Amino acid sequence: MKPISATTLWVLTNLAVWAGGSAVLWSMLVAAPAPADPDAGPGRSPTDTAVRLAEASAGALTSAPVFSRGRAPINPPGPEPAAAPVALEAPPRLVGILRGPDGARRAVLEGRDAAARRTLSEHGEFGDWQVREIRAKTVLITRGTDALELRLGPAAPDERAQ
Repeated sequence: MKPISATTLWVLTNLAVWAGGSAVLWSMLVAAPAPADPDAGPGRSPTDTAVRLAEASAGALTSAPVFSRGRAPINPPGPEPAAAPVALEAPPRLVGILRGPDGARRAVLEGRDAAARRTLSEHGEFGDWQVREIRAKTVLITRGTDALELRLGPAAPDERAQ
């Protein structure tokens, strides 16, 4: 039998030590008890805790840059902007009332300018306003809970100035 060289003996010894150390380390990792979880209750596992931690950290990662001084949020949350007040549309002006051959009445309404003139039957809509009832000389229109009766006749002095 041929003698073993010093180099071969050194390699075999280091391999045995490495294998033994790895086996001991592996057995410690596999057999290690799970860390105590204060939130753990019956039916909760370390996997549940890991999932909760991952979900919590996902929000932190997306709310602030990872590589910046202090990890300050890019756009810090501020107060919600106040909603702009909605400008309500002025009521239309009654220009005329027509009666068709079938006897149904139609109201001729116009907005601020004569170009916005429309002929509507009952339940027709003019912007935000809805025609509820058309009588011989008046038209009842509503917007939400507001009701307004439009009369046929000469315009009021402040309407003529416009």
